[in-house]
Amino acid sequence: MSVRLVSIFTLALGSTFALEQVAEACSGCTPQTFFPIDGSEVPANVIGIASQYAFDGPVSLIEVDSMVEVPVEIVDNVYETIAVPSEALEPGHTYQLEFPMHFCGGPTSVVVNAIEPVALPEAELGTLVADEAELGIVPAAGDAMCSVDLNAAYIDIELELDPALAQLEPYLMYETQIDGQRWVHETSEVPSPSIGRSWRGRGRDRIVWLCEDDDGIPLETGLSSGPMSVRMVARLPGLPDTVYASNEIEIELDCELDDTDGETGADTGTPADGESQGSCSITNHKPPPLATLALLMLALPGLRRRNQRLGSAPATSSATRSCR
Repeated sequence: MSVRLVSIFTLALGSTFALEQVAEACSGCTPQTFFPIDGSEVPANVIGIASQYAFDGPVSLIEVDSMVEVPVEIVDNVYETIAVPSEALEPGHTYQLEFPMHFCGGPTSVVVNAIEPVALPEAELGTLVADEAELGIVPAAGDAMCSVDLNAAYIDIELELDPALAQLEPYLMYETQIDGQRWVHETSEVPSPSIGRSWRGRGRDRIVWLCEDDDGIPLETGLSSGPMSVRMVARLPGLPDTVYASNEIEIELDCELDDTDGETGADTGTPADGESQGSCSITNHKPPPLATLALLMLALPGLRRRNQRLGSAPATSSATRSCR
């Protein structure tokens, strides 16, 4: 009997250690993606191809019918790299951007079909509106895990696009700026494949002030110690120097918000338009205590026999992998 108990506790300890190792693993990257997507129809005067990664080698833009190469300029910034044609493209022609495969995977070419040019109106991007500040749970990049849910104060913002820009909307790359600087909330240690949109969708965002770190320790500082000026801007891939900007609004976040309803939100921030974030995380389910594992091991033979009689499926591990 003593030998059996020692074996049970040894297995329980090993299982606990294995589960902890799975729960703390975070590695990998997402395949290279592009905006606009492969096969898109884009007005000839705004064509440019953006990637969330820098290109891993030489890039060439080819007119498909004639196989003539069109010179391109590579524009790099912190969040994307854009291949911009140096010469005017012809409507009715198909162009293919060719490049080496990224080490994270992905295609080696992207095709765009040039259509008639679109007017470039002189207009503001639109009107930016904000909801009331809330306290709740949001996903954030974690050190030990790819993503961790943390307590935060946040405000949702959304753009009401100027009707004059309606024809340009499918080709705009949006970004949020706070006090004149680009702001991006990272929901995972794995880079997001999203280009031209926030983690909440196109033309919308959630401004987040984390109230604790991934060890549950309160943070004393956030984005700003006082009011912040927020606006949304948008660019066209083929005209990266052309910027459309919204109005500026003033917001202030505080982890000590008065929760008059006695409830805090539990929205984990799934994008409103349902698009995948393209990054995988390990859900941090804590392993069961040793005593529980020991009891389970003792009961396992009986459970197996019962499952055989009832035809039920075996239980799955409590450490689950999810993709955002």
